Amino acid sequence: MRYGISASGIVVEDSKILLVHHVFAGGDNFWVPPGGKLEGEESIFDCAVREVREETSPDVSPGGIFWIEELVDGDLHFVKFHICCQRLAGAPDVSRVPEDHVVEARFFSLDELHEVRHFPAALGTGEWLNAEAHAEQAPRYLGLSRVL
Repeated sequence: MRYGISASGIVVEDSKILLVHHVFAGGDNFWVPPGGKLEGEESIFDCAVREVREETSPDVSPGGIFWIEELVDGDLHFVKFHICCQRLAGAPDVSRVPEDHVVEARFFSLDELHEVRHFPAALGTGEWLNAEAHAEQAPRYLGLSRVL
């Protein structure tokens, strides 16, 4: 078994959350907060800031840990930290994203979110609407799940 750590940025503005659309050659597609694995000696907070910038362009400032999630994908077991982030500048744009499976980034209202396949499932609860208010509280553990 291999192990890893990743982080995502939870960016909420005007009651909408920023998500990235991943579309793969086999037809699999879904929306997730911008994120990815840690690189070198960066912290989970630095990783979230970098991943938001790489996948969606805006510059953000990190806040607290909102959710912690464990995922198993084949022989990889990893922990993902979802970090509250505040947008400082820039609009969502995926034109410079090197991965061709990242096709779009945009803000979703809770109602719009129910119309698309998204991960983690906890996005559907709308608790992210108050992410900044909860940033000072202990993060919520989302559990262990298998990547489909």
